[in-house]
Amino acid sequence: MRDLVQRLGIALTTGGNRQTMARRWRSAALIATITLALDAPARSAGVAADAAQQSATATPSLAGASTNRRPVFSDEAGFTADVSADGRFAVVFTQPYGRGTNEAPSKLEIRDLSTRTVTVLQGGPSPAGTPGRPAAVFSPDARRVVYSWLDERLTDTGMLQVITVANGTTRTLIPADPTDIGVVPHGWSPDGTSILVLVHGPSNRLTSDPTSIAWVSVADGAIRTIKTLEPWRGGVDALPRLSPDGRWITYSAVPREGSTDRYIYVMDANGRFDRAVATMAGASTSPVWTPDSSRIVFRHVLGNRNDLFAVSVVAGRPVAVAPVRLDEGFDGEPIRITTSGALFYRTYGGGMTGLIAERAPDGGRVLQEISGYGAAWRGNTLAYIRGDRELVVRSLDTGGERTYQHTFLPIFPPRLLRDGSAAIVYVFPGADDGRPGGSFYRVDFGSGEFKRLFGKDTAEHQRSNIGVLSNDDRMLYLGMLADGPRWSGIVGVDLATGNEGPRVSFPEPGLAAAGMALSPDGTTLAFHAADGRIVTMRLDGREYREVHGPSAGGGWRDVMRWSPDGRFIVFATRSASRSSSWRLLRVAATGGQPEDYGLDSSILPRPGQLTSIDLSPDGSRVAVGVRTRATFDVAVLENPLPDLGRRR
Repeated sequence: MRDLVQRLGIALTTGGNRQTMARRWRSAALIATITLALDAPARSAGVAADAAQQSATATPSLAGASTNRRPVFSDEAGFTADVSADGRFAVVFTQPYGRGTNEAPSKLEIRDLSTRTVTVLQGGPSPAGTPGRPAAVFSPDARRVVYSWLDERLTDTGMLQVITVANGTTRTLIPADPTDIGVVPHGWSPDGTSILVLVHGPSNRLTSDPTSIAWVSVADGAIRTIKTLEPWRGGVDALPRLSPDGRWITYSAVPREGSTDRYIYVMDANGRFDRAVATMAGASTSPVWTPDSSRIVFRHVLGNRNDLFAVSVVAGRPVAVAPVRLDEGFDGEPIRITTSGALFYRTYGGGMTGLIAERAPDGGRVLQEISGYGAAWRGNTLAYIRGDRELVVRSLDTGGERTYQHTFLPIFPPRLLRDGSAAIVYVFPGADDGRPGGSFYRVDFGSGEFKRLFGKDTAEHQRSNIGVLSNDDRMLYLGMLADGPRWSGIVGVDLATGNEGPRVSFPEPGLAAAGMALSPDGTTLAFHAADGRIVTMRLDGREYREVHGPSAGGGWRDVMRWSPDGRFIVFATRSASRSSSWRLLRVAATGGQPEDYGLDSSILPRPGQLTSIDLSPDGSRVAVGVRTRATFDVAVLENPLPDLGRRR
């Protein structure tokens, strides 16, 4: 489940700017239309080919009276999966990204938004929701809820269940199946007899397996597939929605293999007449229907800009119109537009974040936040991961950013080449065509190409996904795994050929290393052991020494660096594993008593676990990555499109 949460959860937890959420909305009564007929047979796996790409910058914006934003839940640990069509109730998972226990169970709750009463429908040690993103949907009359719930006896496998709100009676439509990772609900037919779902699998490699859009019979659980999305189309984020009149389905998908864009599509309820209706560069996601089934409202992300758009679907048949920007700077995810025309949406706080801090005797201070995490510092350039798909290269002189997108990037800091031309990144198996162990890639900053260099593992042995570059940028040093987390030694892998160079072995029984860093002169490696020790060893295998002893909180990856002058090793320490109380220390490379480095967790606006550090060229500033508890805000916009209430 952990990889799935990283794959799906990290993207949800990097937003949450509440100042942006509070911006005024703009609305008006006129939408300029450009029609595209949708009755032509679709090509290329059922999708109309070569749709003209619309321009996000040239689209019209609504102007007029502002709508009212009303908070529903603030700083909430639970995940609001759906709101009833009349806006009276919300269904909430209380532990969206954590495994429940008997003492602190995952719960499925119905919350009355007017009386604030809470009804617990389901609870237990199983994690809530699969794969990663919790999923539950109200029936049209709000008397039933369909939801996915992981079977605690199996790994990454969900069952589809329907529960009656009035008495809590549960019925399993589709049991958990160890051969796949579950069936995820996204809507009901108007008559309540069928459920619109995404079917993921057959493995948990979400980027190498297809995703199907299907109907499930409420009577007997039979599945009828109406659309299959190839792995490259990113079906896990399709989020299909059925129009209130039951005739049309909208979803989000990648338009072309290798593209980093996502378009909004519409097809009929049987999977026919599939057509792109929003084709702007960037990612158009999370579509929801207006109550009269005439328009689709969706979120659009391009670089670090988030907007809310609407596109019309009229005359009983989908007819694309130029998308209209409803709000600039919108950073929420639409949940539903109710029958009164109110838009419910959620925003995300906490999760993975980054910041630049200045050292000081009182624990330091934050200089600025960065829109990503896992930052690597080289000269006046920072490189870091944003969301789960973007490598960002940012100039600290100008503030300018360049972005490079991939199917999925883990939270590990990239390794920057000294000439600033490229970075080395590790990619998990799921985003590496299912190759066991994953691979290392070179990201060329000139062409934007992600070029696979070599697999993490060889036929002979497994290697670590923790690596450091040699000073000449020709070699990547990796740990050779012996058993479990224990390393038997270090091997250098040639970036040009993928061939292994000389190996250096640790003294028996090896070292359970959690992190690694290379000295500025390129001669000595420092290791942060899992028990908290700091150990150094020259690249020729000589002078293996312990320079700092074990610590209660242990060691962990990416929180140790050499000082720029090579005299000290800077590392993080904590009182206990997974503690959000931490501080940076430095110890002489020759050993001795550690000293305070002038930066600790007191700088954070809210408690957070330290995930990475890197030092500025002069050592006075630190790029810090932290993981704080994920929280969710839910709000309602009373009238984003003022004519909705009159067009039902």
